[in-house]
Amino acid sequence: RINPDSWDISQWNPRQCPYDDHMSPSLSQALSYLEKKYGVKIPYVHRVSNIQNLLSYLGTKVSVGHLPLYVSALDHKPSRFLSKRAVQAHMQDKKRFKILFDGNEMEYERFYDMRGLAEDKAAEPKTHTDDQGNVVVSYADGRK
Repeated sequence: RINPDSWDISQWNPRQCPYDDHMSPSLSQALSYLEKKYGVKIPYVHRVSNIQNLLSYLGTKVSVGHLPLYVSALDHKPSRFLSKRAVQAHMQDKKRFKILFDGNEMEYERFYDMRGLAEDKAAEPKTHTDDQGNVVVSYADGRK
């Protein structure tokens, strides 16, 4: 079983992109690079308590854990690759550029204000399809 808590995230430069090793001059430019090049936004970035550590963790997940970012490191037996390069090539080849967050919050809880995050999620609009096939958006305050 993988134990991500045992990974030394200080070994990964948070300005380095986990998808291709591109090194940005600053953290804000690293976030911008992720979004522009791969369409990746850090989920609920305004609730991140330490963006540097979160970015280091994502890089370490790929480089040490040999796991793509779209799988959970907490799965009982996640599919691992043989090397960082193999994970990166797989994510590039399959164009799987996302971070598994929703439903996987436990993996990232040490990097987030989880109480504030729960409030944000409760306030998010919910969508469903009614009996006529129309998409209905419901808000936390009862509006539709």
